Amino acid sequence: MSFQLKSVAAALAMMGLACGSAHAWVVVETGTVGYGYSNNNYFQTTSGSGYEDLTGQAFTLSMTVDPTAYTGQASDSYVHYGYWGSVPFSYSLTINGIADTFNGTTYYYDGESYLSNGSYYSPEIFQYSYGYNGVNQTGGARAAVSGPSSSLSPSLDFNQVYSYSPTANDYQLANVSDPNAYIYTGGGAYNDLGTISNISINPQDSGTVPEPGSLALIGISLIGFVGAHRRKIK
Repeated sequence: MSFQLKSVAAALAMMGLACGSAHAWVVVETGTVGYGYSNNNYFQTTSGSGYEDLTGQAFTLSMTVDPTAYTGQASDSYVHYGYWGSVPFSYSLTINGIADTFNGTTYYYDGESYLSNGSYYSPEIFQYSYGYNGVNQTGGARAAVSGPSSSLSPSLDFNQVYSYSPTANDYQLANVSDPNAYIYTGGGAYNDLGTISNISINPQDSGTVPEPGSLALIGISLIGFVGAHRRKIK
């Protein structure tokens, strides 16, 4: 096999592996902290090194997990969710340009990814992960928006790309608890403690794995390129 064909074969093999790999869904929330603090001025919003009040600070919370890795799976025409099981997860809370990142494994009963399209139950996007990391620290986060709003209408696909700005009638939730920080936001219909300005599923820059059809087109193009190159040499 020529060098060019070997290169194409290797590229196609790598694309096949990528296509077959698990998809980690990403949930991102932005908003304003309703109540929160750090004990060591982690986000440097004040001077000194002691208690840091995070109430009113703008935040971005990004959570990543593979919903298909959970032990429990349920799906019908109304809801789609994975729950329970020791599953790797990560999240990043960014305030004042400083990120608090946690990588861990959920406790068996402390993980759930949930979607409802609103056709029977209230429409909802919900992600919860809590567990431990490699140095026996515990941490976790929740991100959720639900409510009566007809404009909140995610599909039941964990691979979808979706973005929504909650209304005052929607239930809005963000919560982080780990060794570096604690924040809670329960905006909208909860108690107006802070606000969630946007919730996104799999933002375009989150590295979503290409669909099989796209991979096939790339592969055909590569093979055609090599074929044309061989004819030119002859």
